[in-house]
Amino acid sequence: ARTRPIILEVLRDQGYDTKPYDSQSPADIATLSLSGPNALRIRLYQKEGSEAPTKRAQVFYWTFEKVKMSLGRRIDELWDTESYKENAADQATDEAIVILNEPLHDAFHAASISQWLLHKRRIVFYSIKQLISNPSRHILQPKFRKIPASDSTLLANLRLKTKKNLPLIKFHVDIMTRVLGLVPDDVVEIIRPSQTSGDYKMYRICSI
Repeated sequence: ARTRPIILEVLRDQGYDTKPYDSQSPADIATLSLSGPNALRIRLYQKEGSEAPTKRAQVFYWTFEKVKMSLGRRIDELWDTESYKENAADQATDEAIVILNEPLHDAFHAASISQWLLHKRRIVFYSIKQLISNPSRHILQPKFRKIPASDSTLLANLRLKTKKNLPLIKFHVDIMTRVLGLVPDDVVEIIRPSQTSGDYKMYRICSI
């Protein structure tokens, strides 16, 4: 119940419409959880005119069992219409967010990277403990902003021939790439406060 508004806030910031779920109370969520993980599923659609990463985001709760040892099979099931029928994730239009009740092992990072490289599927994992608070709203967290792909002025302003010369931010491994919905080759602006020069801007490219 504590993580529900946080994941909705994260997805709202990405550009998805969370209104169908905003009115759920902790009691509502507890009641849903009694019916199993499928009852907790969240399906959100892109707000009109927003820059959400995909047309739809689906949140899957894998919190009722440990899944690291069966990870490959469980991921395949997400995109399988036999298992989830019409609610299966669609690799062409969906971002799949999986909430885990176990530590975020390197196997989950590797799985997300593999799904992107092999199938261009967007899948991100969060340990449920990471969603007690919004990672992007912490007082010590610099401000991050995804640079729109249509922004053609960045390289000229930075006097760079190619964005691949930018420093790297690791896809999926860095939690902010998950919070912002980044994939490889996306560019992010990071604003850090400075006591001597005000806000200091830097840029990174999401990379595997």
